[in-house]
Amino acid sequence: MATPPPHLHPTESSLTIQPRVSPAATFPRRHHRLRWSLLSLSGIVIILLGLAGWIGYRAIAVVNTKKDGGQRVSFFQQLTHLVTASNQQLQGENDDRVNILLLGIGGPGHDGPYLTDTMIVASYKPSTRQLSLLSIPRDLVVNIPGYDYRKINNVLSFGRDIKYPGGGETLTTKVVSDLLGIPIQYYARVDFKGFAEVIDQVGGVNVTVDQAFTDSQYPTENYGYQTVWFKAGPQQMNGDLALKYSRSRHGNNGEGSDFARARRQQKVIFGLKERLLSFGTLVNPKKISDILGSLGSHSQTNMEVWEMARLAQLVSSIKSTD
Repeated sequence: MATPPPHLHPTESSLTIQPRVSPAATFPRRHHRLRWSLLSLSGIVIILLGLAGWIGYRAIAVVNTKKDGGQRVSFFQQLTHLVTASNQQLQGENDDRVNILLLGIGGPGHDGPYLTDTMIVASYKPSTRQLSLLSIPRDLVVNIPGYDYRKINNVLSFGRDIKYPGGGETLTTKVVSDLLGIPIQYYARVDFKGFAEVIDQVGGVNVTVDQAFTDSQYPTENYGYQTVWFKAGPQQMNGDLALKYSRSRHGNNGEGSDFARARRQQKVIFGLKERLLSFGTLVNPKKISDILGSLGSHSQTNMEVWEMARLAQLVSSIKSTD
């Protein structure tokens, strides 16, 4: 086990002067294997319910929402759908497979704000009530329409630049769908700030770090590096630290792989789920309002209110073993 640098506290970080080339400027053609990663089901349910709350929150705020084809659906129409949708099915239910693309981005203020740092396909099979997640490596090289072969984490940004119909999220959904050879009916996107804000609003998350590790190449916002170090054992993390723990890609002690990164993200999702379901959160209207506000400002989805409510109804019946 590596000894932590003597000048660093476990939750502190320091900047180096080593420059870092913007990820948007280079496209190393490195292939990584696709891998299945079963994450905390209850954590996913909470995320979906949170996004459902966000849609309602935003619908009230802006009166209408926009579908992929450009048609706007009023909030009152959304409520009508929600009330009358008990017998309606999600796209893909008739084919016994509902797929949702989950995207994590840096967002405004970050280096490469619309590069997808995290890309996961959530796949639900209604007949067996099973849910699985397929994590797609951000460095996977694919054929992007109009850009030849580039890293897949560039697709959303390219889609924004060329004003692709439906936005970069729709282009990303198409590329991932073509890559895997499956239809992907929905997407949901959240940025780093929203992720960190929600964690801070619930008072942090409790995470047990399996082994100490140091990452001397954690990116800064000014194209440099900073060193972050985590001690082993249980600890409480605020939003910023949980984000570093989830995003780190160059840690030592076996923590530099995509598999290790996925495991850490699972721990943070589980910790967030515990906080969201805690009595102190559920009975605190201000916390709930702040959480919905953060999701509303820092996330986007193409699901309507009734669709998200339907999905929450379906996945709530899934057993944790499935």
